[in-house]
Amino acid sequence: MTANIAEQWLDEMARSTNEQDFDALLDLLSDHIRLLGKSDQDTVDQEEWLRRRKLEFQSRTPKQVSYAPPQMKANLPGRLMFRTVETVRTGNGPSRCSPVEIIIQQEEAGKWRALQQRPLSDSNLQKQSPRLAKA
Repeated sequence: MTANIAEQWLDEMARSTNEQDFDALLDLLSDHIRLLGKSDQDTVDQEEWLRRRKLEFQSRTPKQVSYAPPQMKANLPGRLMFRTVETVRTGNGPSRCSPVEIIIQQEEAGKWRALQQRPLSDSNLQKQSPRLAKA
């Protein structure tokens, strides 16, 4: 059941990005989201992340995003943590695959929204999840 929630959230994240539906994308993010980078200097707040996505959408750069099936790491009441691999394909460059860890929480009216996202190193992902690393 919890994996289904995570899969549905990832499907909606991919759909809203691929269709450049900014409002739908915004609805998948908590007002308290933390987008962590590989270092403290890479950490982005919600305002900066939204600014970047708006610029990408306005530039109409062809982009296709997909996610590997989630690997559940924690299930707390109203909060799920999982790992996945995000694949981004652009019309003018090679694909980029990035392992990430995402925490989503259930907010008002039962809506699941991202609370935190952080990149994982490939070696970290492979040590902890050979199945996900192959996805």
